Amino acid sequence: AFIFSGGMVETDHGILYNAVWFVLGQCVLVALAFVYAKFSPATFARIAEGNMACSLTFSGLLLSAGLAVGVAIRGSSESMLADLFNVGLSLLVWLALMAVAWMFTWLLVPRSVTTKELALDNNWAAGLCIGLTFVAFTAAFVSVHGNF
Repeated sequence: AFIFSGGMVETDHGILYNAVWFVLGQCVLVALAFVYAKFSPATFARIAEGNMACSLTFSGLLLSAGLAVGVAIRGSSESMLADLFNVGLSLLVWLALMAVAWMFTWLLVPRSVTTKELALDNNWAAGLCIGLTFVAFTAAFVSVHGNF
């Protein structure tokens, strides 16, 4: 919804423009899921097994990605190539910010404790806190990049 609404902000955007950005935004979300599965296969396997704490963390990251893409594509269009460059640059900044958010969670709660709470205890509160950390850092990105 965030991705679609980001393209709908300007009235000069046609239906083709919105469709292209919607598809590209969905590709970003799918790619993010593949990267998450590659770098954290044990967590992704737990999500597949129904571990809600791990899925709350992943859901927070996907929600944040949707917000980031929606904000990045918002605004007037120069050309498709320029827009692609600007969105790509914005998403690289957002990815770096998500890495900082991930490290921030490890500063607050050591990784060994986080792993135990998420993977073994299926602690929803821990999963929600990490997921909301991603959302909070993305909210900072949105406030700097432009209000959504």
